[in-house]
Amino acid sequence: MAIKMRKLMSALLTIWVGISGAIFLTINSPWLFHWSLTARTVHTTGLTTAQVIKNYHQLLAYLELPWVKRLNLADFPFSKGGLIHMAAVKNLFLLNSITLVLAIGGLLLIWHRIFREKQEWQMLRFFQIAIVVTPLIIFFLAVDFNRYFIIFHQVFFRDNYWIFDPKTDPIINVLTDRFFALSFALIGILFEMYMIIFYRIIKKQVLT
Repeated sequence: MAIKMRKLMSALLTIWVGISGAIFLTINSPWLFHWSLTARTVHTTGLTTAQVIKNYHQLLAYLELPWVKRLNLADFPFSKGGLIHMAAVKNLFLLNSITLVLAIGGLLLIWHRIFREKQEWQMLRFFQIAIVVTPLIIFFLAVDFNRYFIIFHQVFFRDNYWIFDPKTDPIINVLTDRFFALSFALIGILFEMYMIIFYRIIKKQVLT
């Protein structure tokens, strides 16, 4: 029973660290935003590409750094509802960072014990299944991305402040569907790579 519980805990922590870590790395990949920008998107703002990118970096600083308390972008104003939503997003980002650190600590402890007791072979099937299932889940969600994007917001946010009006919250003009779709894709790719690397480490350990 103890072994089964340990397997379950190690699987859950492995998944949690993978997803949370992929989210953290995606948030901290400003090149993704640069890549999502098109000349048409930039033109709608009346700004230069450099100005748009500068504002995005300011937004990231607010969302990621606990000591940045006020959202004040150089060229993009926010409505009261927009500020409330961004504050909620900031809380989610910080929560993800905190739980990631805690989960990594738990993961290291439980995998240290698994390696010490030579039980890593019992986790091979879990990784094999995860590596196959992950692309299927990504494909399933990507087929109707807009629908699941809306469901995500309805689950994590209690209000409708996430529905931005371009007139009062013009930042939405550059935070496009393309940007969010690319972010989702990167999270999925990073998680899959993480699982494959983890699996190869475990398999190598078993074979030695």
